[in-house]
Parts: sequence; structure tokens; C-alpha cells
Amino acid sequence: KIVVERMPKDLQQVILESAKEAAEYEREVSMKEESKYLDELKKSGMNIEENPDLDSFREAVRPVYKQFEKAIGKDLIERIEELK
Repeated sequence: KIVVERMPKDLQQVILESAKEAAEYEREVSMKEESKYLDELKKSGMNIEENPDLDSFREAVRPVYKQFEKAIGKDLIERIEELK
């Protein structure tokens, strides 16, 4: 068992809630940082594709999914494809 599972239930709850708060904070910081760096790249003259053709990309990587189907499982690949 992992360490958290051996702790009292009230401490498990505190750890889970803290982890959730930390994850939300990390996402917020990451979004701000990403925006800042994208702005810097644009100012330096880089062209940023903000609306890529995702369908074409998905079609282009389909052979890769087939290549790794045995290694990672068809179930996982299907779950990935459902995330569109």
C-alpha cells in the first residue's frame, strides 16, 4: 500500500484536498507562463499557429497509434482518441 492509504482517513482527506489545490494553482501558473512566453516569441518575430488543423494532425499520427497498439493497448488508444 502507498503511504497515504495507511494514514487516518481525516489526514488522507487533507492530503487529497491539498493536492487538488496544488494542481489547480500549478495549472494557473502554467497558463500565465505560457501566455508570457508566447508573447515573447511573437515579439521576437516568430509566427505562432494559434488555430492548427487538428483533424489533419490526428490523421497524420494515426499510423503511430497502430504501431504502438500492442505495446500500450487498444483501450488506451481509444481513450486518447475520445479526448478530441
